[in-house]
Amino acid sequence: MVTVRGRLQLPHGYAEYDDLDRVRVDNRLVPRAIDVTYPGVGGQPELTMRIEVRDGQPQCVEVRVRALDGGREVRASDMRAVRIEDWVELIVGSVADEVVADDGETVTTVVRLDKRAYRDAVETIRSARKRGRARVNDDVLRQAAEIYRDNVLGAPLHAIASAMGVSHRTAARYIQRAREAGYLPETTPGVRRA
Repeated sequence: MVTVRGRLQLPHGYAEYDDLDRVRVDNRLVPRAIDVTYPGVGGQPELTMRIEVRDGQPQCVEVRVRALDGGREVRASDMRAVRIEDWVELIVGSVADEVVADDGETVTTVVRLDKRAYRDAVETIRSARKRGRARVNDDVLRQAAEIYRDNVLGAPLHAIASAMGVSHRTAARYIQRAREAGYLPETTPGVRRA
């Protein structure tokens, strides 16, 4: 099988992919897999990331941050600097070819290099990723309400965030929506009820 490696130069790093192995994401053809490397300059840790298209959506499937020999340790600030969602959208949008014709057998694409085309590509990738995110349904709200009730005298917000693998902000939204759905009673500031 023939492989043609594509390379996208990034600030402080690069992304590589098989330019012949592309899949359709809405009106774009994008590499099936992209390997991103920020090699770590001046003793900074190295970051590698893999993006794959799964179920029609570009997704980050791996991130690795490691200290280089003779470099400094990995710090929490290094982890906070990793903006996965933004990076996926920007990197995939940068290597996405626009589909201009598709007769079922042959797909014709065009690479546009202007800022508007780039913004359109990033928005296409962002929209495809949003469609794939889990929706908050009644089962999620019931689960959040149950965790809340079990932890009402402790730290219910933290318990929901930990148990459900979400941020505190998302856990707070779950609590609010569970109240609106009637799974939790309304509260009075300073009074704990579940």
